[in-house]
Amino acid sequence: MILRQQLDRYLHRFCRRAGLETALYRAEARLISRLSKSRWFRARYRRAQTELFERFLRETRILEQNPDLDLEAEVQQALLADHMMKRWNRRWPLHACPLPQVVKLIDVENEGVLEEAHSAGRGVILAQFHAFAARLVFPWLEHRGIHPLYSIDRKGPPIPGVKAGSAHSTPAASLSWVRDLLAARRCLGQGGVVRILPDGFHGKSRLSHVLHHRMREFRTAFAELAIDTGATVLPTSAVLRPDGRMRVRFHAPLSSGDPTLPRDVRMRLLMEQYVTFLSAEWCAAPANVSSIHMRSFLERSSAATPDH
Repeated sequence: MILRQQLDRYLHRFCRRAGLETALYRAEARLISRLSKSRWFRARYRRAQTELFERFLRETRILEQNPDLDLEAEVQQALLADHMMKRWNRRWPLHACPLPQVVKLIDVENEGVLEEAHSAGRGVILAQFHAFAARLVFPWLEHRGIHPLYSIDRKGPPIPGVKAGSAHSTPAASLSWVRDLLAARRCLGQGGVVRILPDGFHGKSRLSHVLHHRMREFRTAFAELAIDTGATVLPTSAVLRPDGRMRVRFHAPLSSGDPTLPRDVRMRLLMEQYVTFLSAEWCAAPANVSSIHMRSFLERSSAATPDH
């Protein structure tokens, strides 16, 4: 195991120095895609991940809502996404590779939607969800010369002596979150783009909503920023493909309702639209959902009541 890890590091170091990081990434994506087709490989090396994904499909009833899904292909894709998340998001961040190399891996759809929203000058909030390719949107925006940019995609900075899971309960993490919000407001005030993931752990304000027959909480920071600044909210998906390429799609903007409506009504309206978008994305490409959030959805959400 130690020898394999050392060889792994040497290979990555060599590719980085030679400017071949994305070539290594694509070769690894093709290899894992091929291996994931083998039932023996899945049973021997990816049993836990396979069982998690199959349970996720059962309990969300996604296969009932989208009977056209190819279950075998989705399992293979889920294993690829899980592997690439661990390797190329956390260990060797793909978004930190040289910009010209990264943007060659990204195919963008509905770019005109972003251009129209950005040209209004009120700022744009990209409402995403946790997936391997989610961070790759910003390198593409930077390459297109869109500035300023600000990303809120974490619980808070690492705090000495505090586990990541409990970081939100500390004063330091709360202060970090306030700084994030102020920086996001400044960015939007300058007509920039802010990236945020409402399905995650950002902010303290929460709204509960039904998602695939379960009640779960969503963070409202994106809605608060939109209402306070007048920024346009664009739901944005980023999907990993079997060959390792990414597809980024900008969807139609969300409506924040009539400005005369009460603030909580407008926030609820934005959240309902976001959850509708998220539900559709999960149905269309369930393998794209982060395995951490699959597990969180299954363990931390509760069954919806008949009224919902």
